[in-house]
This record gives sequence, C-alpha cells and structure tokens, in this order.
Amino acid sequence: MRSELGNPRLLRVMNERRLLDQLHREGPASRADLAKVTGLSKPTVSAALAGLEEDGLVHLVGEVSGRPGPVTSLYDVNAASAHVAGIDIGRDWIRVAVADLRGTFAGRTDGRNTARTSAELAELVARLARAAAREAELDWSAIVCAVVGSPGVYDQNAGRLDFAPNLPGPDLADRLRAALNVDLVIENDINLAAVGEHAYGEGQGKSNFALVSIGTGVGMGIVVNGELYVGARGAAGEVSYLPATDDLPTPAPEPSTPNPPTTSPSPNPPTTNASPSPSPDTRPSPDTNPNTRPSADTNPNTRPSADTRQNSEARPGSGMRSGPGTRPGSDAWAGSEARPGSEARLGHDGGPNPDTQGTPDTQRTPDPDLPSGVSSAGSVAGASVQGAREAFPGVVQAVGADQGDASVREHGATETVAAAPGVVRAARAAGLSLGTAKEIFAAAERGDPAALSVVAAEGRRIGGLLVAVAAVLDPEVIVLSGGVGHNLDLLGDAIQRRIGELGPLRPTIVASALGDSGVLLGAVAHARGRAWDLIFSTRMG
Repeated sequence: MRSELGNPRLLRVMNERRLLDQLHREGPASRADLAKVTGLSKPTVSAALAGLEEDGLVHLVGEVSGRPGPVTSLYDVNAASAHVAGIDIGRDWIRVAVADLRGTFAGRTDGRNTARTSAELAELVARLARAAAREAELDWSAIVCAVVGSPGVYDQNAGRLDFAPNLPGPDLADRLRAALNVDLVIENDINLAAVGEHAYGEGQGKSNFALVSIGTGVGMGIVVNGELYVGARGAAGEVSYLPATDDLPTPAPEPSTPNPPTTSPSPNPPTTNASPSPSPDTRPSPDTNPNTRPSADTNPNTRPSADTRQNSEARPGSGMRSGPGTRPGSDAWAGSEARPGSEARLGHDGGPNPDTQGTPDTQRTPDPDLPSGVSSAGSVAGASVQGAREAFPGVVQAVGADQGDASVREHGATETVAAAPGVVRAARAAGLSLGTAKEIFAAAERGDPAALSVVAAEGRRIGGLLVAVAAVLDPEVIVLSGGVGHNLDLLGDAIQRRIGELGPLRPTIVASALGDSGVLLGAVAHARGRAWDLIFSTRMG
C-alpha cells in the first residue's frame, strides 16, 4: 500500500478525482477556490485541471473579472464527455434513458413489454436502448455503461436473476449482456427506485430511509448511512416473503346490550410532514397525450404520467394533504406494474381503532368502511382461524391467505395478499366485478361501499407492513410508492389506524414524488457513479 501511495500516477489520479467530485457537487469554481476547498496546493490543482481539460473531462465555462489582478477562469465538469444508459424493465413497460455525467437526459424511449421469452425481451431492450441513443444523437457504442433495473435479485456467481417469477427464463441476464454489448450492471428495480428517491426525491438529504413499493409486487429499497443496503446476498428488502398479517374479516355478533361500547382514548398524534416538495414531472408513456408539457420548474428528465392530477384536494377526514404531482401511467395500474408515484404525504394520528381496543368482542362496533356484518378486527378474536375460514371461505381463498399455497411460496405471503392482484381477488370476493386495482380505487373514490371496504383492508395490511419496517430499520422516513401504494388519500386512514393498534412506533410516511420514472432515475444515478469509476480506472492505466 505504501508503494502504491508513492506512485505519481496514482497520486495524480486521486487528485483529479477529488477535484472532479468537488466540481460535480458544487458546480463551477476557480483554481484558487478549488485549492482552498480541497486543501491541495495551487500548483497541484493547476496541473490536475490541465490534465483533465486535455482529456475533455473539464472545460472552461466562464471568467470572473473586475477584481484586482488577472482575470479568474472558472472550470466545470464537461458532462457531455461521456454518456450512460439507465434501463427499467417492468412487466408492462420498458423505459430507457441516455444521460450525460450530470444525469441530464439526452434521449429517452418507452415501449410496451410484449416479450414472452428471454430472447424476445433482450432483443426488445436492445432495440429501445439504441433508439434512445439515436435520440441523443449518439451511437450506442459511445455509451460507457448501462444499469438495468429488474424484478428479482441478481446472483453474480450464478449469473441469474432469482426471486423473479414474472421474468421469462433464467438466462435473461446473459441474453441482456449479449444484446447490449456494454459494461452492464443488473440491480433490483426497487433498490434503484430507492437510489432515485435519494438522488432526486423524498430521500434527498436523508441518511437512513426506506422505500416500500406496492404494485404488481411488494418490495423495499433500503438506504443506510447514505448508501444503498442490499445485504449479504442482495436480498435485503424482499419483504414480499414476510409472513402475512392479513386481517381475516369476522362476523360481528349482535350486541348483548343496547348501550354503546366504550373505547380507549387515542394517544397523541405523531407529527405530520410539511407540504410536499414539487414533484419532478414524469415523461409520458407512448400513449400519453402528446400535448402535455412539463412545467418549467420541474426536472426535465422525467415525463408526466398519463393520469396526472393537479391541485387535488385531500379526501375529507383523511388527515392528509395533496398537492400538484403525478400518478403512474396506466401500466402501473393494470393489476401489475409496481412503480413509484404520487404527490400525497401522510401524517398519523396514531389513535387506536375503537373497533378493536377497549371493547369486548361481543360489543364490537362494525367499521363503517366495511360491509354490514363484517368487523375490521386486527385479529380473529373469540374464534379460531379455522372458524374464520369456514365463515368467509371466499374471501380467505381470494386473497391467498393459505400459507401452504404454491403461489404464496413463489411470490411470498405478503405480496400475495397486498399486491395489486391480491386487491383484485379481494374485490371479486366482495362482489365487485372489477378487473384492475386502478378500477377498484376509482370506485372507492366514488364512494362505493364494497370498494371502500377492500381499500380499508388493504390499508390495514400496508400499515402492518410499515410497522415491521419501522421496528427493524427505524428510518427517518418511509417513502411509499407503486401503483397501489401511492393512493395515500384513500389508504391513509386505515394505515393510521393499523399503526396505532400495533404499538407506539410512529414512522413518518410520505409518497414518492417521482412518478413512474423512479427506477429509471435510480438506474441513471447508479450508472453515473459507475461511469466515473470506469473513467478513472482507465486513467490509472
């Protein structure tokens, strides 16, 4: 190590990287300013800048005059000196962006995922990637590296994606590498959504936070001490495999007395977050209205989703605030795609549910959000689980509550009951002939009693999951995203009640502001860091 530190080439490259990191974080600066901030001598700074400028990695961007002495030159990173690609492979959509070294999109292409085999999928990704490069007026060979966000956990030793039952074939990783022919990193899509949130969204400035996505599937990305945490084998955050704490509905018996039941007082409410920061718009999927344009003060890298809502008001009594923002495109709603997106923030009153605390089971008051004769009890009190199954066989079977079911073992118990397909099954068991989670939430928003009961049950399941996350990680904030999870205006009350029932933990919960571009933005952010590593590895010789 001592001999390496004495290597002039290594010292030069370390100084160059230090200066570039400073310029990347803070923007243009003079030689004197860089020397002052980094602690390097002025001759060292001048020599390093000269080498970087010669190779096109930095350039002069201006001069400062009017001061005593010579004119001061300002240097900055030449972001266009290299380009990277971010790729988001979703069940319904594939999104590709080509960006410069500051993360500014130079080209983007979205396409429907129509592939049925791993070969078709790799070919489709490659075709969209090259189209994005052409939009950026680049040849694909000019791309330094690409990062792919995909469901599942990539096993580097085996070269395959595990825990990804929705992907076509175990050889997808190898086929992607062959089709793209570029330095390629494959990462879990929800992990990349957390990276995107850290760089551009609600995770900015947070050292410890979690992103929980509920859509087609259920997953979590974790940031600890400012870095993505993936665990020993990359499976950290696979919360879909947590045991389901689904609330089995129980018949509400006739009260033995006409007197109203007594309830426990609510504890102090937790602090509600301030109003949400403006959301970066998300660029539209191909079927989006072409006349829609992002506002001037939003992130130019993201496109507005097709279902954008502006200046929406929170539902009365929800305890939440909504502002301008975006919702995911239609693919996030087709009972499938799990993508970040929403504008709402959630505060918690933390109060216990009067239906489940301080009231004898024989006097339990039915939840007004549930159908007549059904209680929202947090557990099956006064009856066995088997008794509940016998009383409500359709509902229990519909949400996949049988832990021995093969589908549960494949997708995970929590995902089976809480993801979009589980919501659809629960709705059908409740007598609703609706085919997608989007339709169910739309019906609930219109006040349909059966849809409201399904949404309330879903909110309670999410609340239980978030308490588990808070107990293990104690994050500064939990960002809730995905085609189902972003509906905090409808889910919020039930989430609050469930959190209050389960203990004193009061996690701060906000909705993602990145729309359906969260994974893509995270992939680009990851690719930028990878590109700098490759550039300086090459400079080492």
